[in-house]
Amino acid sequence: MKSPGAPSAPSARSGLSAIGSAWWWLAAGLYALAIFLLAGQSYPLGIKHMPFLVDKAIHVLVYGAFSAVLFAALRHSRPRTPSLVLASVAAVIAVLYGLSDEYHQSFIPFRRTDAYDLAANAVGAVVAQGLVLWSGRGQ
Repeated sequence: MKSPGAPSAPSARSGLSAIGSAWWWLAAGLYALAIFLLAGQSYPLGIKHMPFLVDKAIHVLVYGAFSAVLFAALRHSRPRTPSLVLASVAAVIAVLYGLSDEYHQSFIPFRRTDAYDLAANAVGAVVAQGLVLWSGRGQ
């Protein structure tokens, strides 16, 4: 018989949640690494010039998806935290990473820091979190 003060053994569900959390954080880390490696190239994917709107749309999509992956990692790590808090944190992390990425690009030949890119990154991150909350996937 278990004594009343003895800690209970972790459930199988908490073990699965920890594994899921680790996988999502690994995905977020790999995503951030891919962004870093592409930003570190003078001509990412060999493309020397991209139309302005296409470039900004890519930023919106890349950082929107990054923000969604961050949300999933946070949700698996902190299942009891309100979705609005997690969405806000995910968006802030994505925007700050975008800021660091723009700074990183300032050291790469033929690349520059671009406020429009940072704005597109922020739009993508925030819109993605709005979609996560609206769809109910944050529950």
